[in-house]
Amino acid sequence: MDLICLTLAGSRKTGFTDGQGEGVRFSKPASSCLLPDGTILISDSRNNALRRLDLLGNSETFAAQETRDNLLEPTGLALSPTGDMLYIADSGHHRIRAFHILQKKLYTVAGAGRRGFKDGKGLAAEFNNPTSICVASDGSLFVGDEDNNSIRIIDTEGVVSTLIGGGTINRQRSNSSSSIKRVYFRDGDAKVAALNSPSGICLRDDGLLIVADRNNHCIRAYRDGIVQTIAGIPQVAGFQDGDTKVQLSKALEDDPTAYSVVVNAAALFNKPCAVAVAQDGSVLVVDMGNHAIRRISRDLRKVSTIAGALPMLVGTAERTLSQQHQYNISNQQQGYQSSGRIQQNYMNPTILAGEIAVRARGQSGFLNGLALGGARLYNPRWITLVGSAAIVIDQGNHAIRLLTFDPNALSNNKLQDQTNKYLGIDVYTHFTKTFISA
Repeated sequence: MDLICLTLAGSRKTGFTDGQGEGVRFSKPASSCLLPDGTILISDSRNNALRRLDLLGNSETFAAQETRDNLLEPTGLALSPTGDMLYIADSGHHRIRAFHILQKKLYTVAGAGRRGFKDGKGLAAEFNNPTSICVASDGSLFVGDEDNNSIRIIDTEGVVSTLIGGGTINRQRSNSSSSIKRVYFRDGDAKVAALNSPSGICLRDDGLLIVADRNNHCIRAYRDGIVQTIAGIPQVAGFQDGDTKVQLSKALEDDPTAYSVVVNAAALFNKPCAVAVAQDGSVLVVDMGNHAIRRISRDLRKVSTIAGALPMLVGTAERTLSQQHQYNISNQQQGYQSSGRIQQNYMNPTILAGEIAVRARGQSGFLNGLALGGARLYNPRWITLVGSAAIVIDQGNHAIRLLTFDPNALSNNKLQDQTNKYLGIDVYTHFTKTFISA
């Protein structure tokens, strides 16, 4: 049975209109979460609103009186373990808010309402464009503080502390001079680890905190005070399925000219911006720059593509290599230059008879159909698992898309009865197989 992509609501046109299906209008939807009644809540960021959508595509504005004039570009959403409290990343106000669903009251959990980077309790703490939230089993909150390049944690008493990173871009003093250089990427101890626009986070049942490190083009993980890269090559954008365990630094020690060979074997991403965990423990990745949904296997060893256009070869460029252009693992500089008009940020170099074959990012668009290879997305931003399906926030198309194995999903109510199940997908070449537990 093949995974297909359908449109649940929206049709590329921006606006603010409730209704059904193609008649619904959003403006840069950013995130979603599953509510206890089985409906989907959408953060409609440019409309400064929350929208509720059922699984037949019917939309209404959620808690309009309580939230419409009190949120500014809301993004990340998360539900409390008890299901009665909705947490909101109020990005434009640089705050974390809480909405009590039964009492219909909006609270500020933390944040002074201005840009900054400060730990503390409640309103004394400062954030800088927080965009994602996930909730631990004890009720504490993990926050992706995107423009501070940090992961913050809010305990059940409302005290904010920094888990990963140190605000803005980490800085370290150069050994050769007294100058300070910016560090965009570093694994290791969480207090000195460096992120670059962490825009999505999720928590696996085994305690692994997974981070979509968007501008480093890779997926990071935190456990027991240590940050490590689990997929992608830091600061190398591309679109390629493959191995997550390529040892780049070791390969370059053995052969300093081996950069493109190493990249050719590795999984590559292009601005991954959100992550979600399937019931089988695999990790679904929203690969925004490639307009695709990717999957990292449960053992964190393989990356495959499950939705969106397949990568396409767009040309070749002459390869030039000199000592000064070699890849330097310490400062993460791209090690190859190309002739011709090719944007370096999107290169995926592969040695072909003395040339570099350049594979562009995935193709954008707005098409329904077979999820892998047939459907088109445009800057997808978020993914939420719903029963045997997944909701994708197709931000560039101002639409909500549905990944499902049921081609009649929008004409029946099967999905509404399956919200206690989760999507698990394995991809072998161009075929999909589902793992859905009862």
